[in-house]
Amino acid sequence: MIEKFNINTTLIKYKFSNHLNIKNKLINLINQQKAEKINTKDLYYNDNISLTDWAESSNFTIEWKKYFIVYFNEVLKQITHTLGYDTFEICNLWFQKYNKNGYHNWHIHGCNYTGVYYLNLPKGSSGTKLLDDYNLKTVFSIEAKEGDMIFFPSHIIHKGDIQLIDQTKIIISYNINFFNIKKEILDYLKNY
Repeated sequence: MIEKFNINTTLIKYKFSNHLNIKNKLINLINQQKAEKINTKDLYYNDNISLTDWAESSNFTIEWKKYFIVYFNEVLKQITHTLGYDTFEICNLWFQKYNKNGYHNWHIHGCNYTGVYYLNLPKGSSGTKLLDDYNLKTVFSIEAKEGDMIFFPSHIIHKGDIQLIDQTKIIISYNINFFNIKKEILDYLKNY
């Protein structure tokens, strides 16, 4: 018999303060990056991603990534602290573009956290939906704006909804591992 318990988990939404400072240069660098279209429909996958560099997600020598990581590391330090950890590692980093009718169907990620940076999100663009892992019939929509970043546990089933407008949405996605519980939390937990 399986008994299911509902415990709280954390989804973080972060307003990236450097968004307007880096947006145009980052988009220009991304536009120079080799990318591929993903259009799959089989028993498991059903995706229509206009362009992505997922195949290079673990290659951090790419120009747009070198530029972005300088800023992203500062964000990750704050998120790491907020979640109660001391250190982090970026496992994967990639972009995805969605033209009209583009989408990324239900899926999960590796590492212990994942997320999305909404780099270019024209008004009316599709958002991200997550499935409540306690009640698998409950879907939660993220109300994100351009410049927002979200972080959530990688095992949460989620999707990028269909892009209904005739403008390009660009996101940067990432898989992150957080390590080493902060000392003050470990000190507190000695009582348990």
